Amino acid sequence: MNKRAIELSINFIVLFILAMAMFATGITLTYKIFNKADVMKTHLDEKTSQEIMNMLTQGSAKIIVPVMRKTVEPGGSDVFGIGIRNDEEDPQQFYINVDCDAAYKADKSTICEEGTSTPCSSHPSNCNSWLSSVEMDADNYVKLSRKVNRNERVVEELFVIVPKSQGAEEGTYVFNLRVCTAKPCTDENIYGTTKKLYVVVP
Repeated sequence: MNKRAIELSINFIVLFILAMAMFATGITLTYKIFNKADVMKTHLDEKTSQEIMNMLTQGSAKIIVPVMRKTVEPGGSDVFGIGIRNDEEDPQQFYINVDCDAAYKADKSTICEEGTSTPCSSHPSNCNSWLSSVEMDADNYVKLSRKVNRNERVVEELFVIVPKSQGAEEGTYVFNLRVCTAKPCTDENIYGTTKKLYVVVP
């Protein structure tokens, strides 16, 4: 057999083995990187939750939303953290209500606005469905799973999902967030003040 041919075959086998080893190493590194990212995301969520708890302890506010603005691309998602402290004498059943109030383009022109001829409730983007929770009902109310005792603090999550197929226009979408002690929310049963949440679609 030709000595040169044997050397080429050996070189090919060595290169093939090295290539496979590098490929396996790349796969392993990729897995570790993504796995670490998942752990970090969980850690950040836990850290945010603890920060909200601390803010409820140190301040006088009954309702805390530390990050009120999120940038979410169509097809993307994010989460708002909401802290509630019961300052009432008795245990309270709380309800969280959220609705899309208005949306504006970068040039300040209106995409939709409640109380006008182009309300957000009938806009093609259907932004009223963007904020959700596992416990949210058809009227956009989240009933906390149990009553909250006096001075007790709880943290709830509202997920933001901007649909990719519903023509969400670029702009800033403004949501009203209310916490109430009964459903529906009224001036008589609102707890704390109405908060504004902002979802920016780039």
